[in-house]
Amino acid sequence: MMQVNKVHQIEVLEGLKELPDNSIDCIVTSPPYWNLRDYNVKDQIGLEKDPEDFVNKIVEIMKECKRVIKPTGTIWLNLGDSYFKSNSNNCKSNWLQQKQRLLIPFRIAIKCQNELGLILRNDITWVKQLWNCKTKESFGSSMPTGVKDRLNTTSESLFFFVKSNKYYFNLDNIRIPYRDKKITNSQGKNPGDCIMFPLEPSREKHIAMFPKTLPEFCIKAGCPKQICKKCSTPKLIIKKSDSPYSFNIRVRDVKNGRIKSLDRKASLKETKDYNEKNYVSKKEDQIILSCNCKAGFNSGIVLDPFMGSGTTAIVAKKLGMNFIGFDLNKNYIKIANRRISQIGN
Repeated sequence: MMQVNKVHQIEVLEGLKELPDNSIDCIVTSPPYWNLRDYNVKDQIGLEKDPEDFVNKIVEIMKECKRVIKPTGTIWLNLGDSYFKSNSNNCKSNWLQQKQRLLIPFRIAIKCQNELGLILRNDITWVKQLWNCKTKESFGSSMPTGVKDRLNTTSESLFFFVKSNKYYFNLDNIRIPYRDKKITNSQGKNPGDCIMFPLEPSREKHIAMFPKTLPEFCIKAGCPKQICKKCSTPKLIIKKSDSPYSFNIRVRDVKNGRIKSLDRKASLKETKDYNEKNYVSKKEDQIILSCNCKAGFNSGIVLDPFMGSGTTAIVAKKLGMNFIGFDLNKNYIKIANRRISQIGN
């Protein structure tokens, strides 16, 4: 296993191949977009002449990502799209035409489904800027463009993949409050798949940083904070005051490493069977659920194969989890290490 809590200067596939099977709890990453920026490093991804080559490279990386995540693991892949530009009048195909939006993120997602067998649970739209057509109000911000024959692009795709139909997902960590304050027996509503992660100003010399709210959302939902050293069952701590049904939760999903909503009562038989087979501790206002291995716990591990300036690592550490990062650009690694070292200062 590679050293945790470190950003390794290594090519992404080489780094992934050094990780054991089923060793990572959560992957949050954003590869370079095709034909958009030159990061001035050897073996960088994104400058392929043919966008199909880029698509195939990302799918190859996703194949390794599938191998290294645990059966209960989650993968969150942020991808932006590109337009085809050509100085030649001879188009190679109907797809590669001048001004064509290439739909690269969706071509990658479909290959991940068809060729890798990954399960796509959500195609999340990262809304950077939103315009209310009725009120003429605008919310958020995006990169301006001088183009005059199409609309500006103000959103990106965030794909939520898993490799097993039973996986860790904590919806309660990301619920949003109801507007109606009279609703008291609920922890909030499901946030849905159109989310505004506001861009954040930065003085760093990295022009493609995503905001901290994006990996925070993914990690809170898709990575257990503590897992059993022996069987990898997540340790779940629930405040009784947060649960409208106190201890009557979906214990079957906890046993399978898949934490779902607390809004359905477990049957008496479910609760009784779970108490007999698993460790349950009730302390003050808490309910602690875990396996009965009594082997101790490790922190969940978050991997970002394209770490860049270290945003994913910073968020993982603040949430009490471990991280592993890869990047080829030594200047970005310096930025990441400096930012990570400032946590808690």
